[in-house]
Amino acid sequence: MMRNAVLVLIVGAALGIGKLDALDWAGWVGCIQVANSTCPLDQGTYTLPESSGQVIALRPANGVVMEGSGTSNYSTTLQRPASATGDLIYVAPGTTVTISNLTIDGNRYSFPNQYGCATQDGWCGPQGGSGCTVVNWNQVIEIDGDSGSTVNLDQLAVWNTAGSTPVYIAGGTVQWSAFYYSRSTGPWLRGETPGAVYNTSFEYNGTAGLRLSTPPSPSPMGSTVVQNSTFYQNRYEMSDGYAGGQLYIDYGASSVTVENSDFNGNNWVTPAPPTLINNCNPPTQPQGVAGVEIEPQSGVRGQNSVLGNEISGNTGGGISAHSVSGLVVSGYSAYPSAFKYVENNTGNTPPQNTPTDGIKFVAIAPYGSSTGVTLSNVLSRGNSGYAVDFGGDAAASGPGWEGQHCLQASYITSMSLTNPQPATTDTCP
Repeated sequence: MMRNAVLVLIVGAALGIGKLDALDWAGWVGCIQVANSTCPLDQGTYTLPESSGQVIALRPANGVVMEGSGTSNYSTTLQRPASATGDLIYVAPGTTVTISNLTIDGNRYSFPNQYGCATQDGWCGPQGGSGCTVVNWNQVIEIDGDSGSTVNLDQLAVWNTAGSTPVYIAGGTVQWSAFYYSRSTGPWLRGETPGAVYNTSFEYNGTAGLRLSTPPSPSPMGSTVVQNSTFYQNRYEMSDGYAGGQLYIDYGASSVTVENSDFNGNNWVTPAPPTLINNCNPPTQPQGVAGVEIEPQSGVRGQNSVLGNEISGNTGGGISAHSVSGLVVSGYSAYPSAFKYVENNTGNTPPQNTPTDGIKFVAIAPYGSSTGVTLSNVLSRGNSGYAVDFGGDAAASGPGWEGQHCLQASYITSMSLTNPQPATTDTCP
């Protein structure tokens, strides 16, 4: 099922498993309620308890490590009880928790089909029909509040979840993990606490594979980093009814660096009804998928950077930037040192059926033109539209073009940039 098995095949010896005896379910639930405990759960599949259709959430204490005891994260699974809503794991304010070497199964298809297709925003239906019941699924993992709460996810697999945003975390590190086949977004990383995502796979999620946010004030306490990660055919179901990106950088999100990652859209366009996707109806019109979607005012409190990423096969464009307030785009990544291309984003972007651009800037009302834009050593080739397109944001400003560029197609620049023209267009490492 997974394309990148290395991300989910975890060797127990590397984790030091064996130092603690594996616990049965009752012992494990007791262990995670004791602060600063490391709690290995024995291999097997464990369905969480429920009461009157609501999950009885796990509530780990501060400093707890919740982990599976097997040689793979698929050896130990926590499963949502059939037809029960609510959080599976609840992390209280001021609590730090690590969840490791486990699989979490959202058990999406245990519900009547209209719930399996539901989303929180009201766009849903039984097999795509109208008038469905909107369900507040809550999350697989939820943090209450943004002040001082941290969840670290290490070698975790989360799949088959319904509703909106199955993993909601305010800071922490996500590494060597996998998120796939969610009805909606994969994890939503938000909060003033800096976050980091390393070596993680996001595949076939219904909307964005990953959403990054920071609150509007005060200034971020540090940067959020996404490195060495894989995004493959996300926005697969388009359950919110709208086109968008595999990575979603939210309104006002700042001090974000996306580096040396792979965004492969697999040329996916959602089909028109009555064709179903995972037994749910797609939007009424076909929709394309962007690689990276960057929303208005992002970068306003700290410049965002998209550096040295391979972005290909996205039918909604490679990078789509909307009225941004501080953005560097480069084909070069310093860690590790590499040159990567925005390339082969081809076809016509539905529903307008315009050729697919490599990098596209668009001014959106009421936010106005982009500011703080830097294009450094841009590598964009083989896209069916423009290599870089400021046609929808002609007054975008900022330092502009720096370094050497590979633009193997025509481009549209903004004359409001300090350096409005690239020095070269044929430097292709």
